[in-house]
Amino acid sequence: MSQAKVSPVGRKTYIDPSTGDQKKGAIVPLAKIRADEIWAQTKQYIDQYEVFGNRLVVAVYIQPQKTESGLYLPDTVLQEDVWQGVTGLVIQKGPGCFIDSDKWKFYGQSVEVGDWITFQPSHTTLCKLGNNLNGRECRIIQDCYVIGRAVGPHVMA
Repeated sequence: MSQAKVSPVGRKTYIDPSTGDQKKGAIVPLAKIRADEIWAQTKQYIDQYEVFGNRLVVAVYIQPQKTESGLYLPDTVLQEDVWQGVTGLVIQKGPGCFIDSDKWKFYGQSVEVGDWITFQPSHTTLCKLGNNLNGRECRIIQDCYVIGRAVGPHVMA
């Protein structure tokens, strides 16, 4: 049985981080809001980096300090997302990603820049894109270690 892909939405004032445009009362999927926040942080740096081969650069999803219900999370919880988080946004894809070889078969499956994916943190390289103060934690992942694609970061925790 096929299930519809549903993304949680919120009615709120939405400010697009890349343009600064404000939309009052907009119904915007949370996955888009989180992706826009990541793109605003990484866009200036990702254009200065090129990933090689069959690797992806994935911005690690770190939940907001204030939850949708209004609770504030401690910094220790947010740091745990950096070290143990399994979800991220693909921000760059190497030229050799998801190409079948003798060792790996992808059966036509692939991910694209802008997709939310799940991965196993132990099979990745942790790095920070940008400077140490306000850079974004990213993971460099080989294509064979991508576990799946999700409609947003809310699907897997």
